Amino acid sequence: MGAWAERDACLMAWPTRPALWGPAFEAAKQEYAAVARAIAAFEPVLMIAAPGLAEEARAACGTGTGTGSGSGSGIEVIELPIDDSWLRDSGPVFTHDEHGARVGIEKVIWLPYGGLEDTETDGHVDGVAAYVGPAKVVVSLPEDPAHPDPPVCAPTSPSWRPPPTPAAAPWRSSPSQTTYGEVAGTRVEVGYLNFYLANGGCVVPVGGTPQDDAALAVLAAALPGRTVVGVPTPVLAYGGGGVHCITQQLPKEARA
Repeated sequence: MGAWAERDACLMAWPTRPALWGPAFEAAKQEYAAVARAIAAFEPVLMIAAPGLAEEARAACGTGTGTGSGSGSGIEVIELPIDDSWLRDSGPVFTHDEHGARVGIEKVIWLPYGGLEDTETDGHVDGVAAYVGPAKVVVSLPEDPAHPDPPVCAPTSPSWRPPPTPAAAPWRSSPSQTTYGEVAGTRVEVGYLNFYLANGGCVVPVGGTPQDDAALAVLAAALPGRTVVGVPTPVLAYGGGGVHCITQQLPKEARA
């Protein structure tokens, strides 16, 4: 099953660790809710919340009884004991026995680099490259020659030359953005490739910079037939991830 395969639902988990986010904890919750609503426009979202936090999650996502907005339609919240909300790290991974033979994997490509400024993960692949179809890859190549990544991220093989992707969006808090005051003066990069492919859609982290539109256009061209939607996620980037990091696809056969 490739990354572009149809899914039955998206799995997420509500933020549970104040120590991870510090003063950005409440802002992180709002970004999680915004991502959930964006994905719910394409497919159901199952949000796991720690015991006692379900009502908070429902209210933030628009599923609570007092919201009246209907914006959380398609989001179900259930309570389970959890201590982490990064689903790519702590969530279930749905695979098949002898998955290599079933999926048709013939070769594994090891990337010899990652983002040098990614001090949280040392460059997870979801910030570097993404498959968007059979034999179709999009790679993040910073356009700024002063950025530290180009020397290590530059493609070296003619077969590894996808269309250029605009650089990751640098985001810096300002005094007027008091919601993110805890990262004031700290530069964070919102990686466009840290997206989630939903049924018929692509939910992309954006940083609120002029580069956003160009990046979304590149992804729309790479994903014909899908609606590409940007969601501002500077706090997720501050925490060390993005949209892809906080989601996990739930394949149809896993719920059959």
